[in-house]
Amino acid sequence: MTTVLLCEKKIQAEAIAKAFPTRKTSEGIDIKPCEAFPSGALIVWASGHLLELEEPEGYDAAYKTWKLGTLPILPERFRSKVSKFGMKQYRNVKPALQKASHIVIACDPGREGAAIGYSIVAFTGQAKKPVSYLWTQSLTPKAVQEAASKLRSKEETYPLYQAAHARAVSDWLVGINLTRAYSLLINQQASSRQGVFSVGRVQTPLLSLIAALEQEIRDFQKEPYWECRATFQYGNEVIEGKWTNGETHRILEQHKADNLAVYVKDRPAVIEDRSTSAKTYQPPQFYHLSSLLAAANERLKMPTKVTERALQSLYESGFVSYPRTDSRHVTPAEAATFPKVIKALGELPSYAELVPEAKEKPGKRYIDASKVSDHYAIIPTEQVPDPAKLKNDEVKVYDLIARSLLAAHYPVQKVEYEKLISVVDERFRFLTEGQRELQTGWRHVIPASKQDDDVIPDLQTQKGTVINAEVDEKETKPPKRYTQGSLRRAMEKHHLGTEATRSGIIDTLEKRGYITFEKNQAAATAKGELLINCLGSGSILTDVETTQKWEEYLTKVGAGERSADPFVNQTRHLVTQLVQEAKAASGSWNVASYETKAEEAETVGTCPSCGGVLKDKKAKKKTFIGCSGYRQGCLFSLPRTVAGKKLTDQQVQTLLTKGKTNTLKGFKGKKGKFSAALQLTSEGKITFI
Repeated sequence: MTTVLLCEKKIQAEAIAKAFPTRKTSEGIDIKPCEAFPSGALIVWASGHLLELEEPEGYDAAYKTWKLGTLPILPERFRSKVSKFGMKQYRNVKPALQKASHIVIACDPGREGAAIGYSIVAFTGQAKKPVSYLWTQSLTPKAVQEAASKLRSKEETYPLYQAAHARAVSDWLVGINLTRAYSLLINQQASSRQGVFSVGRVQTPLLSLIAALEQEIRDFQKEPYWECRATFQYGNEVIEGKWTNGETHRILEQHKADNLAVYVKDRPAVIEDRSTSAKTYQPPQFYHLSSLLAAANERLKMPTKVTERALQSLYESGFVSYPRTDSRHVTPAEAATFPKVIKALGELPSYAELVPEAKEKPGKRYIDASKVSDHYAIIPTEQVPDPAKLKNDEVKVYDLIARSLLAAHYPVQKVEYEKLISVVDERFRFLTEGQRELQTGWRHVIPASKQDDDVIPDLQTQKGTVINAEVDEKETKPPKRYTQGSLRRAMEKHHLGTEATRSGIIDTLEKRGYITFEKNQAAATAKGELLINCLGSGSILTDVETTQKWEEYLTKVGAGERSADPFVNQTRHLVTQLVQEAKAASGSWNVASYETKAEEAETVGTCPSCGGVLKDKKAKKKTFIGCSGYRQGCLFSLPRTVAGKKLTDQQVQTLLTKGKTNTLKGFKGKKGKFSAALQLTSEGKITFI
C-alpha cells in the first residue's frame, strides 16, 4: 500500500514530519515504516488554495465583457481550475496522488482545510480512492502521532468540504452577478468612472453595519450638560462628591448648575447613607480567535493582521493549538496536559513567580466537552518555546495565551465598592464613590490597566461642611467607531463569516475602497456608503440576520445534517431576483451626491503653489500627494510617508496652513523610533525641526 499525506503547505508538512522517522526526497518527505504507517508514507503539500472556481469567460467567451444583458450568469455545473500561482506545486502533488493507494488529508482541521484537501483529490481524479483525514489541533510530535493513530474517515469529514464548496459557489454567484450589475448601473449614472462596486454575501452586510454607524455618528447632535462637584470636610478628612438626583449626575441648564454651586458652598452637610457591596470577578475564559485578536488590538495596540501572522507562526512551530477556533473551552483530554504545560512555563523568567500560585482547578467555565465541536480553545502546548528565539510580536501573542492559562488556575478577584451620600440643606444630595481590592486573585497574572484603589476614608463624624463647589461643563459623545478588535466582535455577534474567514472579509472591504482605518478606527468611505444607499435599507444583501441564517445552514451541512444542493439552488433563484430588482431600482439612485462627497473626501488640501487641489496619487507602488494642476505645469508634491511614518490628512493640512506641525511620534531612523516636528520650507520640501 502506498500512503500519501497531503498537507496544506510546506511548513505544516515539515511540522508533521517531525513526528516520524523521515528522509527528504525529490517528491516530498518520505516517512519510514513506523507504528502509524507500517509500510511508510510520502508527505506532499499544496501552497494553500491551489484551485479556484472558473471565471465566467471560462464557460462562455461572451461573459468576458461586462454587460447587463448577460446577467445573471448561472453555470449549470461549476468547474475549478489551477490558480496561476499554484501550477508549479500542483505538478508536484498530482503524480504523488495518482500513485497513492491511500490518501491521508493532513490539512488544517476545519472547513477550509477540508476544502483544500478534498478539492485537490477530486481535481486530480482520485476521489474514488480510500481517503482519511489526519485531524490534529496541535502540530507537536505527540499530538500528530495521536492523530495518526486514529485517522478520521471520509464519511466524517467530507461534509466539511461540501459546506465549503457550497459557500464558495454561492459566493461566486452573488459576487459575480451582483458586482457586475451594481458596477454597470452605478457607472451608467456617474459623471466620471467610479470603478468596480464589489458585492459579497458576507462583506456587504458587514459594510452595511459600518456605514450605518457612520451615518449615526454623522447625525449625532452634541448636547451640553453640567455636573456640580462639591468638596466636603468631615473632621480632618476631605472627600469629593457629585450632585445626583438618584438617576443621573447631569444638569441640563448651566444657570441651575452655577446657582447650585454657589448655594451649597460653605453650607453644612450631613452623611445620609454609607453602604458597601462586594463583587467577585472570574478569570477570563480561554481565547478563541476573535477574542484573542480583540485583546491584542485593544491591550497591545497590535493590528489584527500582525497578531494573526504571529499566531499562525506559533501554531506552525507547535507552540500553541489550532488558532482558527470558535470555542473558548477545552475537553478533559486537553486539560490533562495543563500541569505539564504550567510546569514548563515556570521555567521561563516571565512566569516563574506566577506558577507557584497557580493552584486552582479550572471548572466547567474552561473544561466542557459539550462546548467543543471541531476545535478547542487556543492554549499553549506542552512544547514551550524559548522567548529569545521568537520574534517580538510572537512573544507578545504567546504571552497573552500563556497568561490566560495561568489565570484560569488562580482564584477570583474580589473588589469592595462603597457609596456615600452627603446631603446639603436636606435636599441636595452628592454621591461619593470608592473601591478597594480585597483579593487580587487572577489579576496578579493579568493586571488591570487601572489598578489604584480609591478608598473613602474612615470619617469620625457624620457632620461636615462644603468647603468648595465647582461646575464642570461636558457634552454628550457620539457612538464610537469600530476598531479592528471590536469589528471582529461585531462579526462574531452577528455570525458574519467564520473564524477562518473574518479577517479576509475585513481586508477585502479595505482593499476595495469601502472602508478605511484611521488610528485603528474603521470608517465607511463615500464609495462604501454609495453602494449601501443603492442597495437600500431593505435589501437582503445588507441584512445580517439573513447572512446569519445562511451561515447556520452551512454549519449544518458541515456536520452532515443538511444537503448542500438546496443552499446553492436557493442562491441561484435569489441572484436572479436581485439582478432584476437592481435594474428596476437604479433610476432612483442619487449617485451625483456621493460623487461630490467622494471628491471632497479625496481632497487633502489646497496647493500652495497654484491653488489647485491636492490628492493622493500613486507612482511605482508608492503613494504621494500631488496637485491637480500637474498637466498645467505645477510640480508641487509632498510625500505621504516621512521616515516610515504615514502622515494623516490633518497633519498634511497643518503643514500647508501653518507651515509646521507639533511634535509627532512614530518616525523611524537608523537608531530606532523617534519624535520630531515637521516644517514645510519655502521650496515645498518637508524637513525635521
